[in-house]
Amino acid sequence: MTSITATEHPSATLTATKILDWVDSLRNRKVTDSSVDEITTLIRALVNDCNTKYLDLPINVVHKATNIIQTEIKSWYYPGINLANISGYVISTFEDLEKDLYHAQIEKSNRCIDAIQVLIDYYNVVVLSRTGYYLKLQEKKLDELQSSRSVETSIHLVNGDDFHG
Repeated sequence: MTSITATEHPSATLTATKILDWVDSLRNRKVTDSSVDEITTLIRALVNDCNTKYLDLPINVVHKATNIIQTEIKSWYYPGINLANISGYVISTFEDLEKDLYHAQIEKSNRCIDAIQVLIDYYNVVVLSRTGYYLKLQEKKLDELQSSRSVETSIHLVNGDDFHG
């Protein structure tokens, strides 16, 4: 796998493809700290890119310790998601975002968040379930958005469901 530098700005589709390739390569291999760091860095780069291009409410990726193993991958837009079709769904969603096929901003935001969440769920199930940690999406704190108050909340999609990671 190749490393990505801070000066490179690949498309969201390319970054998602790199993440999927990394996770796929670790399915039956030992998980190392460096591979976890590399994938987590790529996911954060993807989220930062999406924050500037597609999202109304910026999000963060949080790394948390857990003793619970995540076993589910969920999507609001693709209820039949499974290990065989994750790559196709995530890549086609980012391609559609880059082609500006979703015309309403709320749909862009929700589709983007859904694809990121599917990608994070996949990473959590395949890789991080072996480390005792997991990644979770959350809305950026208000103080990170240059406000005086610091509040953490869950992101809500159109249907009002809490965002779970």
